[in-house]
Amino acid sequence: MASVGGVSCKFVKGVPSGPSMGVKIWRRDGVNGTASKKTAQKSGVFSFSLMKIDTNTNVKTWQTAIEALGGTIVSIIDDDGDTHTNCLIVNVSEMVKTDLYDGAAKKAAIMGVNGYIKQ
Repeated sequence: MASVGGVSCKFVKGVPSGPSMGVKIWRRDGVNGTASKKTAQKSGVFSFSLMKIDTNTNVKTWQTAIEALGGTIVSIIDDDGDTHTNCLIVNVSEMVKTDLYDGAAKKAAIMGVNGYIKQ
């Protein structure tokens, strides 16, 4: 089941990018050409969209739990069953909520989380 930091979600969609090599490029006056130097690896980044379908009370509880994950390092399990570890959540977006009319009083809520993959 999809989850973020142990908080279950109906859907978790997104693709994280892996770490990339940093490069510093500079040019010196009076010297032809440029120079470059490899620097430390940059952290990978991620952005996931989360969805919960449940009663209004449970959706509010879910929202509080997701917002509490801001600034923490968590594991994220997406819809494909892939586990992404050491994810530092930097930003949690506002929740967007809408009514579902399937014979029950349910809400569909969507939030987003993004941040860096700690190495």
